[in-house]
Amino acid sequence: MVSVLFASGTRGILRLPVRASQVINTSGLSLEQAPPLFVPFKFFFSAALFSVAIGLLLIFNGQDLFVSRWSPLALALTHLVTVGFLAQVMTGAMFQLLPVVVGTPLPSVMLVSSIVNLSLALGAISLSGGFLFLNHELLMLGAVLVSVGFFIFLVAASLAIQGESVPIKITLQLGLGWFSVIPTVLLGILLVLSLAGKVALNDMQHVVTVHLSWGLMGWMGIVLFSVLFKLVPIFYVTREIPLLLQQIYAPSIVILLTFFTLSIFIKEPVFKSSISGVVFLLCLIAVGILVIMIQRKRSIIDSTILFIGTGIGCLLLAAAIWVVSERDVVIGILLLIGVGLTIPIGIIYRVLPFLCWYHLQAVVLKRRRLNTQIPSMKHFIPERSARRHYIVHTSAIILLLAGDLMTQPFSILPGVVFTGSAIYLSSNIAKAYIVYQRELQVHV
Repeated sequence: MVSVLFASGTRGILRLPVRASQVINTSGLSLEQAPPLFVPFKFFFSAALFSVAIGLLLIFNGQDLFVSRWSPLALALTHLVTVGFLAQVMTGAMFQLLPVVVGTPLPSVMLVSSIVNLSLALGAISLSGGFLFLNHELLMLGAVLVSVGFFIFLVAASLAIQGESVPIKITLQLGLGWFSVIPTVLLGILLVLSLAGKVALNDMQHVVTVHLSWGLMGWMGIVLFSVLFKLVPIFYVTREIPLLLQQIYAPSIVILLTFFTLSIFIKEPVFKSSISGVVFLLCLIAVGILVIMIQRKRSIIDSTILFIGTGIGCLLLAAAIWVVSERDVVIGILLLIGVGLTIPIGIIYRVLPFLCWYHLQAVVLKRRRLNTQIPSMKHFIPERSARRHYIVHTSAIILLLAGDLMTQPFSILPGVVFTGSAIYLSSNIAKAYIVYQRELQVHV
């Protein structure tokens, strides 16, 4: 048994006996400002349900995914992943992370989080339905709902950090990452208007590429890596990414993406080639995170390490394929499923058990039951369960990549395995919350 300094009212003033496996570095965090557990849970569980929907679409119509990146199914799946899964996980994580880092809760967190959660969910359903059924009204509705959800979140986040003394590097990284949502959404609205015949675009395919670049490289890339910058040192007691790299990578990506956006209007090679710089920076950051993970003080290889490592591997593989060929579908699978689902799942498997454990501990402290033994974090999501999910999930990625080379009936198998993986994720998240509620009743 060891002791860990933990927050209760101020930063790190109270000691509570915990198991050695639970020692983490919480210095500089205002954990007492964390919102109720249900806030991040509803986002994580919503994301898991959308992953089930992705799997079911792959089962019933998966062969269309490999026809073209422009097929209705490919477009629907892209937005189910980005808006249905990624947006839910990333906003849920921000509702949890921002108050802890900033030290101030988001305003009306229960109401605001519910509106954002519902807006993004309905927006993802509308957008995917609009692409599947070629329905312009659904696409417009989806664009409005997603815009509303992001707008409310960004306003709430801005109010939380306004006037607060926060670490400039994490604020800059997350701020620029979420800034990237704005051009992503604006370009998305422009594309929806074009599909509805209300706006004429000379080079629609290039506008789509810019839209995807802001979403995947700007928003997803910067925010995911910024979260990893904070979480990996906390949970694995590693050294941090070099400060200079932390300071320059997010502004550099945004500047390069701005140049790439200008290529819509200015037909100069230098503007189009700026996307290469973005890819290089993301790969550099990915390698940096891999290095500090390899050099971590806790040498144990758990499911989170496996998921994050696999996600980074998929990013590097996608970049290598992009350099030597034009396999758009394969690159899309690697980025959307291999990175966009895999890394967030790894984060969930580390963060959600910790949150369950922390909130349960807070109840014990509030009732002054300092000698009470609470379960370890692994009690909420057992490591063996997360590892089994990892095997199923990586199998689904491999089968999806192989499906690009084969035809029916093989094209059904990736969807079956992916659906199994999504159900596994949903089950693990739900069980963690159920176990938390059960333990809460015991300790109340």
